[in-house]
Amino acid sequence: MSNEDETTRLMSSDEMDYLLETAGINALEEIIGQNDSTGINLDTNETAQDSSYDSIRRSPSILSVAKSVEGEHGRRKLLCLYGLVMIICIAESISMTATIPLVMDKVAEGISDENGHYDSVAVQTIVSSISSSTMMIAGAISIFMAGKWGELSDRIGRVRVFKYMSGIRVIGLLTHVFTLSSKMKYHKWAIVLTACIVPSFGGLFALVANGNSYVSDIVKAEHRMVTIGIMMSCIYATMGVGPMFGSFLVKWTHGNGFIPIYTSIAFVILALIICETIMVEPRHETQMAHSQSTYTKRREKLRSQSGSDDARNYQSVTYGKFQIMRLMDLLAPVKKLWLKPDSAGSLVPRHTVILLIVLDILFVCGTTSCMPALILFSTYEYKWHAVELGYFISILGIGRGVVLLVVSPTLLYTLKRIYQHLNHSIDKIDIFCIQFSMIVITLSLFVMIRFGEKTPTSMIIFALLQALSAFCSPTLQSGIIKYTSKKHTGEMFGAMALVRSCVMLVIPPILLKLYGSTVSVNPSLFMYIPFSTSIVAILLTFFLRIYKNPPLDGP
Repeated sequence: MSNEDETTRLMSSDEMDYLLETAGINALEEIIGQNDSTGINLDTNETAQDSSYDSIRRSPSILSVAKSVEGEHGRRKLLCLYGLVMIICIAESISMTATIPLVMDKVAEGISDENGHYDSVAVQTIVSSISSSTMMIAGAISIFMAGKWGELSDRIGRVRVFKYMSGIRVIGLLTHVFTLSSKMKYHKWAIVLTACIVPSFGGLFALVANGNSYVSDIVKAEHRMVTIGIMMSCIYATMGVGPMFGSFLVKWTHGNGFIPIYTSIAFVILALIICETIMVEPRHETQMAHSQSTYTKRREKLRSQSGSDDARNYQSVTYGKFQIMRLMDLLAPVKKLWLKPDSAGSLVPRHTVILLIVLDILFVCGTTSCMPALILFSTYEYKWHAVELGYFISILGIGRGVVLLVVSPTLLYTLKRIYQHLNHSIDKIDIFCIQFSMIVITLSLFVMIRFGEKTPTSMIIFALLQALSAFCSPTLQSGIIKYTSKKHTGEMFGAMALVRSCVMLVIPPILLKLYGSTVSVNPSLFMYIPFSTSIVAILLTFFLRIYKNPPLDGP
């Protein structure tokens, strides 16, 4: 897989963390003057083959990225990209917390009796069902749409795809507002389907993937990952500030939860205007024509293989084969996680990679997967609304960004002075970071189980402790790719993203279902599942072994 392929494909949230931490490490090394000790080879031909994913501790300097963008015009393109992505991200994050209370109010309106009374437990159960259904439908659709956006971007251009994504956001937000407004009667599946529009067809991951494609068109290969890391910093900043800004809007308008959504629509319309007036297409017309020609040839090949001249039959057979090929192509990278024995017949690399994948799954179970149910828990237990939820999510998001950009690079720099860093195997630095992260995750969940039903302060402590575990994901990712050939790093990242997508497709709905079933008896019962997985993760870290042999040549 080429370097360009690696940067243009869909990325998971954990891979975004990886790139954000890379940006922080580069900034720290530049500040303390450690660039000479990183052992970087700036030969363009070698770096194009090696990929910037080689190690989170071996990337070019942030300031040198400016030199890799050709001319003032190219730098202006990059600044426009950063501005556009930030506007779309802040639009998405502003309405994030305001929507939840609106959905709860709509459900309460739908199930209330003639006197306006309703069962708050029933509201929680229905809202948890709506959330789980939305996540499953949107998650399944987005997996297949991910490749479609990338292909479309190559054929029609990056800027047009940004326009389509912005347009989809406007449509999604408008229809969702309509289903939650007083003008429409309550209907559960209307809320679910309108809530699926944005994450299914133009979600954050698709936005970042198209941004990566834009970067790959204007930035030299050896600097792409650092540039994307800077873009991740912009995204984290806006995603952290957005919910807090939404809370201010709700407070300023005396509890009007629709105002943040209207503000989000205004921001997305602004993004559409920027795409139409300021953004410049970085992809050349000949490149787009070549991509269109390749796509047409592939379709014609499928048509010839269908063996039918009937137009309708051709379309159905072609579409079916095309989707099956996409599905098989999607699953193909998973095989890369099952490493072959090394030249000496050792299975240590294979066992270590599988163990790291298991730890990554347990990490997701203890962090991201429990958030939807935890947010509903806070609305039931503490009577939190958009304002309080906005503050909570902002603390969590800003905390993660600070840890990845400041705390994690500083910690890694300190640990490198104590322990030996290995490029071909996990080392004591990696094991320490993983163990520390799993311990703070376990502590955060213990705080919620022990004090969650007593005081809302436990949610703040939970958010701070969860933020401290942010560098676990980049550590797991960098650890896994140490065991593979550099030419296969993109496939390895794709395989890890697919595994996490499957986990996120299953675990959050299960926790939401459990919460909905037990909210009347024990609202915090669902937390025992991520708490148990975190304890198991701590125990598994003691089975991690350092690989003593030289670096691998094979996958």
